[in-house]
Amino acid sequence: NINNLASPVSPTAIASTSISSSTSSAKTSSVQSFTFDTKESNDRLQQCGLITRTRSPAENDCGVVAWRIRMKTPECPDGRSIIVIANDITYKIGSFGIEEDLLFQRASELARLERVPRIYISANSGARIGLAEELKFLYNIAWNDPNDVEKGIHYLYLTPEDHARVSNMNCVRTEVVNDDGETRYRIVDIIGKENSLGVENLRGSGMIAGETSLAYNLIPTISLVTCRAVGIGAYLVRLGSRVIQVENSHIILTGAGALNKVLGREVYNSNNQLGGIQIMFNNGITHDVVKDDFEGCLLILRWLSYMPETMLNLPPVLPGLH
Repeated sequence: NINNLASPVSPTAIASTSISSSTSSAKTSSVQSFTFDTKESNDRLQQCGLITRTRSPAENDCGVVAWRIRMKTPECPDGRSIIVIANDITYKIGSFGIEEDLLFQRASELARLERVPRIYISANSGARIGLAEELKFLYNIAWNDPNDVEKGIHYLYLTPEDHARVSNMNCVRTEVVNDDGETRYRIVDIIGKENSLGVENLRGSGMIAGETSLAYNLIPTISLVTCRAVGIGAYLVRLGSRVIQVENSHIILTGAGALNKVLGREVYNSNNQLGGIQIMFNNGITHDVVKDDFEGCLLILRWLSYMPETMLNLPPVLPGLH
């Protein structure tokens, strides 16, 4: 049974089950699987807080997708298991929010429990920086000098009418001030009606970075950068044991546009100048470069051929040719 795979593969050669965090609010459905419907396997899923599910294309409600895959290879004719974690760049440009962090962490934990390789396919935009849409068009600006806005902002505030509209949403914290004979609700904190808008995403980023460090010490951790790895995405790639980079991809902490604004002049023309293959391969961060995603997947399979089925087994040995 193949779920959430882009290309058709014979079920006799590979069995795959998509997994997601059990905290997800989306509906779940039963999945047929040739190798994973065992009590021990299901117990591990529950232990990691994961469930199996199927999703149609373009219906993801989470920017990370994870699979548990069973495949037959020449070195392991009876089959071997791997955990694959990938960003879905079509969902909020592949950014990491709380839900994405939880799924990444729990899928990686499952790989550690089963002592199987963990493959990470990177195409992300780093930690999510959200905006409370309910306040987007409501807040006002109190300038330090109303006649010269270049002197900066004194504070943000809501009018009494706008404050009444959002007071029941628990999305903002304010304090009452009187300025120029006008009652204003000075904004102290913007919390947002929805989750995964602010600093909580940075906490989740730290969690999955720590998880990747744990996985590094126990299991093979291979990353394939297919498009871009930004911020925490770049950390996750580097904290793994092996990195493959597609030719037109980049691994960066901050984009060229943002750096140019900080520097006050156009220093960088593109992100490739910061984290392209000419930088990351030559400095040793990237271990190999491939032309496209397919070639990258083939290289992952070749590297896996040198690794044991699990870290509790001996490395595979092909029978000699006679």
